Amino acid sequence: MVKNLALPLLQKTTIRSAVGPNAPTVPVAALTGKTVMLYFSASWCPPCRAFTPALIDFYKQNKANKNFEVVFCSWDSNETEFDTYYGSHPWLAMKRRDVDELANQLGVRTIPSLVLVDSVTGEIITKEGRMAVVKDPTAEHFPWEGMSFEEKKGLQLRSATIGLAMSLLAAAALYYYCYFLVTEVEEVPLDE
Repeated sequence: MVKNLALPLLQKTTIRSAVGPNAPTVPVAALTGKTVMLYFSASWCPPCRAFTPALIDFYKQNKANKNFEVVFCSWDSNETEFDTYYGSHPWLAMKRRDVDELANQLGVRTIPSLVLVDSVTGEIITKEGRMAVVKDPTAEHFPWEGMSFEEKKGLQLRSATIGLAMSLLAAAALYYYCYFLVTEVEEVPLDE
């Protein structure tokens, strides 16, 4: 884990649980003892819109069994875009004004990004949360501590290798099936 200043910034921000100017706020103390998953995303970002449903599924399937909370950190440029996009999310959200400072402190440069932080120590557990959610949708290895990018990349590589091997086997089987089909057909001269 990497020590970071995310915790002090989280403690001075406003976290809300719904859209709108009068949205109820949640005390940051409510996150104490949980793994905080900071989700940097925006409505205008196609990869974000593709990943968000997977994260929503992950959240709904694992929230009751795992001790975590997702906090949406919007890169939308205005409140209307934020409200429209966030309105479909089941988790908490930071006020837009605090997101840039947090992203800078965490080294977030691209979206979508999912950074996991220990709410007690402020340590970064992983910056590879997006990949982990996709590869471990049942949260079997959650919170993915100590799993390096190379190990996750290795999981992807093994998965891709298995997929390629299966495709090659299927292609070979199809080739031989077609070969035997063709060789068993009796040739008939065209002039008959």
